[in-house]
Amino acid sequence: MDDDEKRQRRSQPKRTREAMKKLKEIAEDLKQKLPFEAVMPTERITYPTKGYDSDCNATNTVHIDNFLFTDDDVDKLVEEGKLSRNFCQQCGSKDTKPLNFISHSLSPEQIEFMFTKLVPLQRRNGLVVLDIGSRMGAVLYGAALIGAENVTAIGIELNEEFVQLQKTICQQYGISNIKLYCDNVRNQGDIVSTADIVVMNNVFSFFMSESEQVSCWEFLKDKLKPGCIILHNPSLVDVTEHLPLKFTIEDWLDEKPVEDLAFEFCGTNEGSEYEDCTQMHITPPNMPKKGLDDSGVKLSPVVLDMKFMSRTKKKLEMEEQKKKERDEKRRLLGNDPQMSSSSVEVKPDPDAEPQLIFERCYEKLEDLCFGRMSFKGFNPEVEKLMVYYENIRRGIEPGESEEEDAADVNKAEMANTIGGSLRKKFTKKRDRTDEVNSLRDESTGDKTAPKRKSDEAQGSGDGDGQQPWKRSRKTF
Repeated sequence: MDDDEKRQRRSQPKRTREAMKKLKEIAEDLKQKLPFEAVMPTERITYPTKGYDSDCNATNTVHIDNFLFTDDDVDKLVEEGKLSRNFCQQCGSKDTKPLNFISHSLSPEQIEFMFTKLVPLQRRNGLVVLDIGSRMGAVLYGAALIGAENVTAIGIELNEEFVQLQKTICQQYGISNIKLYCDNVRNQGDIVSTADIVVMNNVFSFFMSESEQVSCWEFLKDKLKPGCIILHNPSLVDVTEHLPLKFTIEDWLDEKPVEDLAFEFCGTNEGSEYEDCTQMHITPPNMPKKGLDDSGVKLSPVVLDMKFMSRTKKKLEMEEQKKKERDEKRRLLGNDPQMSSSSVEVKPDPDAEPQLIFERCYEKLEDLCFGRMSFKGFNPEVEKLMVYYENIRRGIEPGESEEEDAADVNKAEMANTIGGSLRKKFTKKRDRTDEVNSLRDESTGDKTAPKRKSDEAQGSGDGDGQQPWKRSRKTF
């Protein structure tokens, strides 16, 4: 599927459409500025020997950057003989094996999926997006262009050549909301602690030893602020399971499924684009087991506004409301739970903001009472209802027996009212029918009592007792 078909299938806002167009232009420009494998000569690649990607080495691995080359581009390179999909394990033999294709950047589609579906940047202002190991700056360009004035994109990159390349691209394309730092991430704790969203594309595995990776993950757990969202490719559990961390990823982060959002973005659950989108993992921090308290972690509004956090947001709002009610009750009643609010002199707090209470029921606003009345036992059922609704109006919770009595009265009253009306209605109709039949019989001289159709039906029949209007249906 080419880019035009993808654009036609996926409706994009104008800003996103223009951002993706410029992002593709930047990718084409970077192809001319970078080596074929997009690896700088000054970079030091360290292939993993344990855990995830430990099957990669210098012999069986080719670096093909997803931001620069699409799947169609790779197929074209293979057809032209510029790239091979297999390597020979023993020179001169047919013992071949597929090559491992590794990318250190996200594709344009993955970047669009991240910043329009997983964490929509255009819905909030003042977001800080941090890309750790920004390399050529693909994520930074996407965040800065899609989020525009809503976003500050920050890149931390260890290689100075890549940092200079990013600065050149920003100047060339007029991108002003990007900040760049050429440093080890562990030296930028103040910058890391400001991030609302952190993006990492397997940033440590191919460039650091195991001990350095452990140090980086423990640094991030300590410095990232509560509520910060981590977007990672691939799963953090997979890339850290072989590391001797002092904590577990499951206790620190709560990974959310992305398949539904990927289907909504791609319009299908098949194909390479859908597969690439599902490789992205979104991991907001875990909430405390016992809910929020004074020492609990509070999620930022950025996290709570995400689509997949709607249930959590509603739950937290309810807990926060209950906490406010408890605090207000404690302020009014003091520490003695036996004291009633009527015995406490409430002093208004001059620093407290005025509160508006919205009430949709006119009964409370106008101090209305139950509409039906009875006195001195004239109508006992109505008097029970009067007591029941008066207690509710005063805020007195009725007991179970009172609720049952009120419900029985309502049902009985309803049955008598409706049943009586129906009986009167059909009785009058039957009386009118009998009167007409009687007058007709008097005029014709027939003295026999009139019979209703139902009576004739019950009293007549053939020999076997079958009713004459119910004949057997013929079977052909």
